[in-house]
Amino acid sequence: MPGLEAAPNIHPMFVHFPVALWPAAAVFMAIAYLRESEDMFRFATHLLYVGVVTGVIAATTGWFAADAMGHNQPGHHLVHDHRNFMLAALVVSALAAGAAHWCKTAERKRKRWLPVGLLFVACLLATLGADRGSLLVYGHGIGVRKNAPDAAESAHHDHSGHSH
Repeated sequence: MPGLEAAPNIHPMFVHFPVALWPAAAVFMAIAYLRESEDMFRFATHLLYVGVVTGVIAATTGWFAADAMGHNQPGHHLVHDHRNFMLAALVVSALAAGAAHWCKTAERKRKRWLPVGLLFVACLLATLGADRGSLLVYGHGIGVRKNAPDAAESAHHDHSGHSH
């Protein structure tokens, strides 16, 4: 796997799971609440549980990635902003999972607005955190390459005659 071998860390392999699962869980849970659908609520809750677990994995790999990069790279201050937003999103999504578990009984069904609301807050925090992560990667090149390209890899080649 040459792509993984060139990567400075494995954090990017995991970040997309919670970033995709939390909004999906939020949408399905909101629909489940509005339609009073038990099956959809159960499905959304399972998406949320997987989102929290993968969020823990993403946070752990991100912690190691940040630790390995050191403190003197340009844009390092964004690492702290990214980490803080994403950890807050993880905590709020875990609270949403706890609230969803608490609300699964019939007598607490009317309180399912709580995990829905918490999930939307988690999604907002994750959006802000993902924005800072994108700025780290695309704005500062942090985490893009383990090693600089060699001369053969970065040599100019001609695309004349090829349509794009």
